[in-house]
Amino acid sequence: MLAADRAGRRRWWEAIAEPLSEREREVARLVARGLTNAEIAAELFNRTGTVKNHLANVQRRLGVRNRVEIAAWAWSTGEVSA
Repeated sequence: MLAADRAGRRRWWEAIAEPLSEREREVARLVARGLTNAEIAAELFNRTGTVKNHLANVQRRLGVRNRVEIAAWAWSTGEVSA
């Protein structure tokens, strides 16, 4: 167990300023599964531009910089599982 966990401090992914919408959570789960923007758009019956907007919102709300960090958040919080 990490010292920060023992001290009761929140992990980086628990410090979300704004909760994600259900659609944003869904997009994050699909990113964590390795889908491209085009594949996510097809899966959700959206346009690629809409997916990009959702991803930008997810990044802003989570305070992350890229898809890898979105995927790390999704796996770490149990949004996706093996």
